Amino acid sequence: MKPFLQSAYTRKGLLILLVHAALFATTAKAGISTNTLPLDKYSCIIFLGDSVTAKGNEDDGFVRIFSHTVRKEHLAAKVVNAGRGFDRVDDLRERYDKDVKAHRPTVVIIQIGINNIVDEGSESELRRKLWQLGLDDLVWRIKRDRAIPVLTTLTPSGEKLTGQEARDSNMDAYNEIIKTVADENTCHLLDFRTPMLNYIKANNPENKKLGILTNDGSHLNAKGNRILADIVFEAFGLVLGKPTPEGSP
Repeated sequence: MKPFLQSAYTRKGLLILLVHAALFATTAKAGISTNTLPLDKYSCIIFLGDSVTAKGNEDDGFVRIFSHTVRKEHLAAKVVNAGRGFDRVDDLRERYDKDVKAHRPTVVIIQIGINNIVDEGSESELRRKLWQLGLDDLVWRIKRDRAIPVLTTLTPSGEKLTGQEARDSNMDAYNEIIKTVADENTCHLLDFRTPMLNYIKANNPENKKLGILTNDGSHLNAKGNRILADIVFEAFGLVLGKPTPEGSP
């Protein structure tokens, strides 16, 4: 792990984040966007995140499902999986120009935060504020590059019933930050967490730690990927086969 307040959080990097935050405060319109995301043959949709996103490229992954279906209907549309294992928000900022901007995206879907929570340790209040500033900065860059930023709530870390996982309270705190950033900057917000928790509640009577929607407590199995794929498709005004009812097996 990089030392705290180094890399993207050097004095120069922190100053940039603070400047961007000030710009948002004076120019952004409050309110989460509910408009249907645009999709046509000229679209370039990028999924930016950590290993949960990266594994979305596997055979039953939500990014691959989306990509294959979109290509059938919009042959020229481009879908890029820019997920990378162990990434945190500062890593996304560091590789933004190469992995996002270079593709000239029209929509960028950001799924990040779990690794920041794992590494949080002490000084959690300061770390959360820096994480929020980093997320703000990503949104600013995407808008600057004339693309649409889309934020997502975090998928569960562990599958025991709500409130029984060690990181649940931290996950809730980070999800509130995500919602705040989306609201303050008029971003789209895809709620991945709520339908997954609802499904776990309905389908985990033995209170297992994994195996309901994930393979290892964090990375999604076919059912978990399908729930995310349904949400992404709905955001673009599409329907992926037969809808997945909440709580159904």
